[in-house]
Amino acid sequence: MTDPDLNLKSDRNETNPYTENTDDKRKELVSVANSASSQPVKIKIDTKMVIDLLQNPLKSLELHSSAQWIYGIFGVGAALLGFIVWAIVTIASFMSLFLNPFSSFGLKGLFGFGTWMLFLFQALIFGLLSQTVLMTSVWLFGNRFADAKLSPKEIVTVLGGVQWLPGAAMIVGGLLSALYFPLGFAVFAAALLVNLVLILTAALEMYAFRSTVHKARMIVVSVGVYFFVTFILFSILGFNPL
Repeated sequence: MTDPDLNLKSDRNETNPYTENTDDKRKELVSVANSASSQPVKIKIDTKMVIDLLQNPLKSLELHSSAQWIYGIFGVGAALLGFIVWAIVTIASFMSLFLNPFSSFGLKGLFGFGTWMLFLFQALIFGLLSQTVLMTSVWLFGNRFADAKLSPKEIVTVLGGVQWLPGAAMIVGGLLSALYFPLGFAVFAAALLVNLVLILTAALEMYAFRSTVHKARMIVVSVGVYFFVTFILFSILGFNPL
């Protein structure tokens, strides 16, 4: 007669094939995950997508923040580059009337170069902060007055994607300023205005507002906060070359 306790012990000692397969799968998944994490992340920019964003900035509404966030980052970078180009040309034009930073290696030349670099740094910081303030303001008050709640990554992807065209226009305005300052300034100012309009238009499309009242509140409050904070930043940085 077979002892049931012995059978039970033998069953316990037997290897469970399901557990064995599961452990093997887990090890395989961990190995794949480790190898994937060790590989460098490749950032690819589709030229066709860039052309589409230049032709139709609101094409950015179709971007997915999970895989196409880089277009938003580069869009912000394009606008920032346009601002820097215009600032460099403008500062160089005005300072050439007083100081030539590359004229000599003497005290006057060093003082001029230091002043020129200071204003270039101020322009870079001002451009970064103003971009951050604008998109943060739209994100905060958009989430406050709308039904949809968006993440900062989604905001940067879409609102940055609309800035390819204004950024390119800012670069053109900066280059034109070196030839004829009034024309270059007009192009640059128009690009800034278009940039703001595109950002607000894209934000209105992204958020699901309950009524036009909430739309108006988001626009008024976010733009008001943006200009107020930008004025404070401008005053703190103080673009005074003398």
